Amino acid sequence: MKYDRNSYGNCYENVATVNQGEVGISSSESKTPILATSGLGPCISLSGWSPEEKIGFLTHWDTDYNSMTTFPVLYDKLLNGSNEPIEFEVRIVGGEKGYSESDSEYRKEHMEIINSFIADQNWKLVEEDSGEVLGRFLDPQRNQHIPSLENNFYVRSIALDCRTGQALPYKDCDFFERQSTRSNSIFDYREGRHIVDCVTRT
Repeated sequence: MKYDRNSYGNCYENVATVNQGEVGISSSESKTPILATSGLGPCISLSGWSPEEKIGFLTHWDTDYNSMTTFPVLYDKLLNGSNEPIEFEVRIVGGEKGYSESDSEYRKEHMEIINSFIADQNWKLVEEDSGEVLGRFLDPQRNQHIPSLENNFYVRSIALDCRTGQALPYKDCDFFERQSTRSNSIFDYREGRHIVDCVTRT
C-alpha cells in the first residue's frame, strides 16, 4: 500500500503545526505558509485552499471535540469582514473506522457534519482519505508493507501549502514526542499567532 507523492519533510521553519483540537489559518504571504498535522487515526482533518485568495485552513479534531462549534468562527475568520463568499478546494483526511465503537460513532457523526458543511458552502471536495475511502495521504512512517497491520489501520497526515494549494503526506519527525496543547483554538497565522478560543468538547 503506497501513496503516489513524496512526503513533505523539509523546511520546517515554513510549517505551522496544527495539533489536536486546533484549527490553523494561513496564506501565501504568511511567514508560515504551510499548515500541517499528523497522527490522524480516528481524528479528522478538514483542510481547504482558495486558489483566488491564496489562503488555506486545516483542522485536527479528535474524538473529544465537537467540530460543529468550529464552523461559524472559522468561516467568519476566513471571510475577514468580506460579504463575498470564498470558494475553497477541500480535503478530508483521517476518520479511520477500525477503532472502538464510540470512536466509530464519533467518526460517523462528524463525517456527516463535515460533508453537510462542505455542501452548504458549495465547496469542492477534491480529495478524501478516510476510513471509507482509500486516498493518497498515507503516513510515510507507515508506507512499508507490514503483515501485522494488514486489514488494520494506518495513521494519516497532511501538509497544505497555502502558496500553491499542493497537499502532501507530512513527515513529522517529533509527533510522538510533542504534547498536544489541546488549546481549543483557531490560530490565524496571517496575523502572527492570534488565538481565537472557540472549539468546544463534545
